[in-house]
Amino acid sequence: SGGAMVAIIRSSGAGTIGSVTDNGNGTYTATVTAPTGTGSGVFVATLGGQAVKGGGASQTQATVTYLPGPADAAQSTLTPTSASITANGTSTQVLTVTAKDANGNSLTSGGATVTITQSSGTGTIGSVTDNSNGTYTATVTAPTATGSGVYVATLGGQAVKSGGSSQTQATVTYVAGVASKLAFTQQ
Repeated sequence: SGGAMVAIIRSSGAGTIGSVTDNGNGTYTATVTAPTGTGSGVFVATLGGQAVKGGGASQTQATVTYLPGPADAAQSTLTPTSASITANGTSTQVLTVTAKDANGNSLTSGGATVTITQSSGTGTIGSVTDNSNGTYTATVTAPTATGSGVYVATLGGQAVKSGGSSQTQATVTYVAGVASKLAFTQQ
């Protein structure tokens, strides 16, 4: 039966806990609501003013871990948004998509469908690599002529927007290399 005085509180970490419900059958429940950020919260309980110990010597702690939600292309990022490399046909720049959830929390596992493509300009881009940690990379290779290339990304078929209102663009500028010495003879 119910009727006991039970309290359940957060002792550390994040999250909020609602009031305790007496279920009338010897059990008491309270609902934990996750914060928008990842992390954890530690919760403890008292029964009749005494620590609930679960048969042990110290107070039982319940840890609730808050994980990121599903990937959200609008919050996910494409970096760097600007870079310069030498226009020599071999210089490279890695572009990275970091998958984030709707609250901007970085995902820690892979598996999303990500594309990084050239939307204008010159240069070439390789295929996307899933790094299995929430990041996806592709390598841009410079052409031999100066200029620039603009690259965009999608996650799950949706435009990567880095938290903004429009699709993020990464501009890679191809600059002239170091001047080389020219030998000439005087006649």
